[in-house]
Amino acid sequence: MTFEESGLRFSFASNWVVKKYDEHPYFRALSGNGLKGVDFIAIRDQRELIFIEVKNYRTRYNAKMNVSFDVNVKPAPELAFELKRKLEDTLLAIDAVLQYYHRSWWFRRFRGMWMRWPFLQHNRAFWTLADSLVQYHLHYVVWLALDRDDPEDYEEQLIAELAKFDLHILDQMSVTNTSEHIFKEEVIVKLLE
Repeated sequence: MTFEESGLRFSFASNWVVKKYDEHPYFRALSGNGLKGVDFIAIRDQRELIFIEVKNYRTRYNAKMNVSFDVNVKPAPELAFELKRKLEDTLLAIDAVLQYYHRSWWFRRFRGMWMRWPFLQHNRAFWTLADSLVQYHLHYVVWLALDRDDPEDYEEQLIAELAKFDLHILDQMSVTNTSEHIFKEEVIVKLLE
């Protein structure tokens, strides 16, 4: 699975099922109510729910306009608050999707089947398993791409700001970057030129 986000191309291994959430029809329906959302919602090995938010602060080049443009790094407290809000709103959205599904008696009757359904690309299977996993194994990943002239300790500042929030729902929180990330060969990230 390959997706482009914020000037980066993400290629996910076959043990991942990924929804580009900010382009998904469910997000479009809910965003009109002021909800924010993470960039990707992924299920890894059918056992781990992963929210991925991408922040690319690198200087970018627009070939169509033949111009480069700088992207300024948000102050760490501001970005941390934005990340917290996106987490909370995405959790609300998953709950709303499942409430919508539960209106159907046949969904309630076969919910167990959807949780074991091997084809997670199917929306009902994906969102049902996501709802189940959010209760006990949720990993929030902030994927940063920084320029060399950005603050050296920006990742540490962001982690410190995020620690100020009570994000008890998370099993794990990671701030990572394109060159040294936690998923090794499972996720390949390249800068788009």
